[in-house]
Amino acid sequence: MTRCEVKAYVVNPRPGDLRVRTGAGNTYATVGHLPDDKLDTVNIIGSSGGWIKINRAEDEDENVFFKKVGWIPVASFGLTTASNPMTGYHYLYAGPSKKSRTMERLKADTPVMLIGCSGKWVKVRVHRKIGWLAPEAQCSNSRTTCV
Repeated sequence: MTRCEVKAYVVNPRPGDLRVRTGAGNTYATVGHLPDDKLDTVNIIGSSGGWIKINRAEDEDENVFFKKVGWIPVASFGLTTASNPMTGYHYLYAGPSKKSRTMERLKADTPVMLIGCSGKWVKVRVHRKIGWLAPEAQCSNSRTTCV
């Protein structure tokens, strides 16, 4: 498992199928379900093989309604790029470091699909590319551009 400390929101909900499991796989026991109707943000503490490990979920008013550790398939989660008042864009990097090669400039509010994470960096799919977003480039709030 890769440890991380990031947030994301549901972008591909499958009604009734946001099961939180004890391990990274469908064969593990279910420890709970995230409700479709009030889910906004999950706190991600790890990733492994297409799964994310969470320890909390909040509604749009930041009320915690799920506080258990468990695993969910990463394919249901994403975020957008944050606003950058200095340049108007953020970079997509080839690795989880600003020293890695830049792959593309992304405008604010560009939707990205979560693939994984490492530390405070997120691995994403955007415009048919897979790359990494720096912490300041991430917006896990589905209702703002995170200025």
